[in-house]
Amino acid sequence: MGKGKEWASILVIIGGLIWLIAGAIVFGFLIYDLYQVGFTGGNPDEKVSFLIRVGIALYVTVISIWVMTFGFWMKGFGALRANSKRALIFGIFSLNVIAIIGGVLGLNYGDDGMDGVDYVPYRDDTFKGNLAGVKVNE
Repeated sequence: MGKGKEWASILVIIGGLIWLIAGAIVFGFLIYDLYQVGFTGGNPDEKVSFLIRVGIALYVTVISIWVMTFGFWMKGFGALRANSKRALIFGIFSLNVIAIIGGVLGLNYGDDGMDGVDYVPYRDDTFKGNLAGVKVNE
């Protein structure tokens, strides 16, 4: 795995980790608010606001876990381009700039999973050679 590919994967993982920490901090504030105010009484608008914050915290946490998962999967053989696309899409969904940069780098350094392997395309009866023009033994 080349250096650019490793950096792309690392950036996506770091971006996911930062958003995971942000989600945990929001959950911490929510627990503190719930402890201070309570959920049983009070204004219904405050309850809706609390539930919206819970939803945002859950959304950020789940998306960041997926982004980190795609970052780890980017290290797999032949999986860089596909998981870079996924990390890029989920980075855009969560507005995670670091994951977006890592996804773009992964697409830039993307390959077809054939690092160091001479790739001979599928051939049928009408095509008597590979793309480099080298004769294939018959």
